[in-house]
Amino acid sequence: MYGFARGSFHFLSRWMIWAKGIWVEFDFLILKGLFISGVYKIKRRAYGSIERYKARLVAKGFTQVEGVDFNETFAPVAKLVTVRCLLVVAVAKGWEIHQMNVNNAFLHRDLDEEVYMRLPPRYSSQRSGVVCRFKKSLYWLRQALCNWYAKLADSMRHYGFRQLGTDHSLFIINRDNVFLAALVYVDDILVVGNNREQCTCFKRYLDQCFCIKNLGPVRYFLGIEVARMESGLFLNQRKYVLEILKECGMLGARPSTFPMEQHHWLTADSGTPLNDPSRYRRLVGCLIYLTITRPELCYPVHILSQFMQDPRQDHWDVVMRLSYDTSFNHEIFYNIRSVSHLLEDKEAINSVLLFS
Repeated sequence: MYGFARGSFHFLSRWMIWAKGIWVEFDFLILKGLFISGVYKIKRRAYGSIERYKARLVAKGFTQVEGVDFNETFAPVAKLVTVRCLLVVAVAKGWEIHQMNVNNAFLHRDLDEEVYMRLPPRYSSQRSGVVCRFKKSLYWLRQALCNWYAKLADSMRHYGFRQLGTDHSLFIINRDNVFLAALVYVDDILVVGNNREQCTCFKRYLDQCFCIKNLGPVRYFLGIEVARMESGLFLNQRKYVLEILKECGMLGARPSTFPMEQHHWLTADSGTPLNDPSRYRRLVGCLIYLTITRPELCYPVHILSQFMQDPRQDHWDVVMRLSYDTSFNHEIFYNIRSVSHLLEDKEAINSVLLFS
């Protein structure tokens, strides 16, 4: 998870904690043939401690013109139901589950279009009146994600993977008593396999192709804490819940016993309009993501999401009450005994993943 830092390049580069991240990013871009604006994030671990101060040089993609600076922009990302399904299958079968992150993922694909940019601040003073042409994709270019996915998919197919039609972000190998799956969410990759040596060989191959960061057995993926046990799998979003409570100013509040009043019917004109509807939309969006591990919140969140266009005070009151109910002690548990009989052969595993 990330927290954004406010400030310009000239301000943040004077701080030692940011300077290293900034210059590492710039030097890598020059090495890859790239010469823009900066994004500065505080990357945190699962329990909130600071992992590193991360600087990212990004393009001003909002200035690009469709048909001139870019064409295709779409790229699939993993469905969260596929993430859960793959994790449960792996735990039930006792397979390896590893996590990787690709360093500077978008910089690995050549850029087909002719796009130019100004020099970064560190280099702009050296040569005046000079601009740079992109040789590689860069973060926040409109076509960057599409280019990265195409590059990764080519490498996966070259290794022997095939894509599932129901989720194009899931690549599998299932032959000769070897099962290997790679689930991709932008630059985060979840690797599942029934053979540790095969998993190691695949990670070595990806490292040669892209330079990856091996994060070992999965513990924290897409903001979800993963706890593997012999009896099953625990998933929770404890840190995410704390962020929601902080957003609402309710860190010390006592959780409610139920999320909504039983006979409280909401309508489009309930109460007075909110002065700042963006906060309502942001909070409902957070609650939607929380339903990944909190299925009991699905119905009230479904009701509240109907009023995103013109939220009213009554809707806001229910959102706040629902936030009271987001206790960080709740988690979802998958018991392997309840699914083991469904996964007795390879065809059954393929069916589970196919219809995920």
